[in-house]
Amino acid sequence: MKIKQIRDPNLAPLDPKVANTKIALIGAGSASLSCASFLARLGYNNVHIFEKHNYAGGLVTNEIPANRSNHEDVEWEI
Repeated sequence: MKIKQIRDPNLAPLDPKVANTKIALIGAGSASLSCASFLARLGYNNVHIFEKHNYAGGLVTNEIPANRSNHEDVEWEI
């Protein structure tokens, strides 16, 4: 996908109004975790993930059997 892993340091810093914009992500699945990571790397400071369970991981932890997806490995990645 050729998406930069960090914001180009040569760019001017984000406007504080933009960087502090409230961003809510619903569900702590793979997509939300990835999105939050990229937003933080781009300089956004106010990103929150809301999850109804006491653990993150989405379908990987809820639907895939433990013998196919080791939950300890998922926790380490999160």
